[in-house]
Amino acid sequence: MTLEPRISDSFVGLSCTDVVRFDTDSWRFVFGARTTLDVRCPWRIIANGRIALGYADHAQQFGLPAPVNSIREAKQLLSNRIAKVKIHERTADLVIEFEGDVAFEVFNSSSGHEGWECSSDNGLLAIGVGGGELQTFLTDPPMR
Repeated sequence: MTLEPRISDSFVGLSCTDVVRFDTDSWRFVFGARTTLDVRCPWRIIANGRIALGYADHAQQFGLPAPVNSIREAKQLLSNRIAKVKIHERTADLVIEFEGDVAFEVFNSSSGHEGWECSSDNGLLAIGVGGGELQTFLTDPPMR
């Protein structure tokens, strides 16, 4: 049994309500009170067909008046509702498409390390593992 429809159910209709940077290359994106996505690999946000924010942008000045605050920027860019979720079969890259021409792309970048992990109150635990495989589990009670 595939759990991929449950992955979509864990995100669609929600918006990002919180972003936490808990280590240099580790981020947590919270979607409503329902779903948590921990990311330990490169990510970027595409808005209006261009890269609006990337994982390496946090605290960079880029000639701006103040350094980039990726937490604030990501929350603003990901504030619309999620319309669709896609997972690339060969790489376990995750693409979350939002209303308003915004996409959040997570690139599973290692042959050995887990790139991302999603847990939801519907019991889903999905992991983009090293080498590009997607592992999915149902937990009872749900992990949160």
